[in-house]
Amino acid sequence: MRLDSDDWLDAAKARDYTYMIAVGQVHVSPLRARLFGELMSRGLDVCTLIASDAYCAHGSSMGLGSVLMRRSVVGPNVRIGQNCIVNTGAIIEHDVVVDDHCHISTGAILNGGVRIGCGTLIGSGAVILQQASICESVVIGAGSVVIDDVSSPGVYVGAPARRIK
Repeated sequence: MRLDSDDWLDAAKARDYTYMIAVGQVHVSPLRARLFGELMSRGLDVCTLIASDAYCAHGSSMGLGSVLMRRSVVGPNVRIGQNCIVNTGAIIEHDVVVDDHCHISTGAILNGGVRIGCGTLIGSGAVILQQASICESVVIGAGSVVIDDVSSPGVYVGAPARRIK
């Protein structure tokens, strides 16, 4: 079902479905967060999905509304928050925390002990090195390499990643 406005939320039949939020492009975390909040506040069911060829290790957890896409790998002791996308071929190593409303893009790699703040987007093919922490509302550009903590919201690109906005 494709929805073009919020009017459908008031329909009684809305409770007959389980929902998945399929909005996942750059700078749309606030939209995804708002839609997720609306669904939850109305008591509607939001599904968590794991593709048949994705891997999620024992001891890891995923919040409501999160999705592991094809060939994604989640290592042991990982906590993925609510309403997150772990896109095709992304790798999240051990002991990682991904807060709510994040998007880990295609082929991104989060090494062990990484922390990702709420509403952050990790671009395609980006690499986050061990123990790095990224605050909320950050965009890490495609192919970038984060070697140190990122403590200010903004857009970071390059190898090593530097703030450009």
